[in-house]
Amino acid sequence: MARCVASAGEDALSGARAAGFALLLSASLVACDRATDAQMGPDPGLSDPSVYPVRGFHDIKGITDAESAEDLPGLGTVAVNFAWHLWEPSIVMAPCPADRVEYDGHCFVIPPESDRTTKEFTLARVHVTGIFWGTPAWARGARPCSPFRPGFEVFCVPDDPEDFARFVGFVAERYDGARGHGRVVDFVIQNEVNTNMWFDVGCGSGVVCDLDSWVRDYAAIYNRAHDRIRAVQP
Repeated sequence: MARCVASAGEDALSGARAAGFALLLSASLVACDRATDAQMGPDPGLSDPSVYPVRGFHDIKGITDAESAEDLPGLGTVAVNFAWHLWEPSIVMAPCPADRVEYDGHCFVIPPESDRTTKEFTLARVHVTGIFWGTPAWARGARPCSPFRPGFEVFCVPDDPEDFARFVGFVAERYDGARGHGRVVDFVIQNEVNTNMWFDVGCGSGVVCDLDSWVRDYAAIYNRAHDRIRAVQP
């Protein structure tokens, strides 16, 4: 196992410079710890969907939109977006064509970037947090929705919570760590659900929001997605 050592001259440890050095030393040791982990190979705990990985100091902070593990110096967690409208832009039922993958009778598109980044992060022992959002056109329209601006229709609440849950279940199964695609460890169901702009239940812009109805809408989506996830990653 590699050993990480940091040192500094005596004059560097005086006054305010000592505090700055302490912060630099802490960051350096965390980064070294992550590099050491990568040299050791994949984390066995990420390949067993029945095991929740052990968390360490370097796992308390993550970033979004990282394109590779090299973008995560010293960090053990990354947030990756999984946009439903890209994975199931239209309803296609099994048997599936060659460019789609079947799950629960539905045929899904696999965005190549999702496969690449999730696998790469997992091999680097980085824990992937999936953020699940994006309602395709076929799954919205029967419920009230007031898009913030054109293009925000993807944030309309789904007509049927089970359709969204099926998508989450598919991703949880594909990225369970045991199928060669990497592991999604944590699941964020929808994004910023306390604001109608990102979880659009049709209120705002002069329409009074019904808080109880808002909570029920989200609870229905969350509970069904939770059950799908736990079925494949208990």
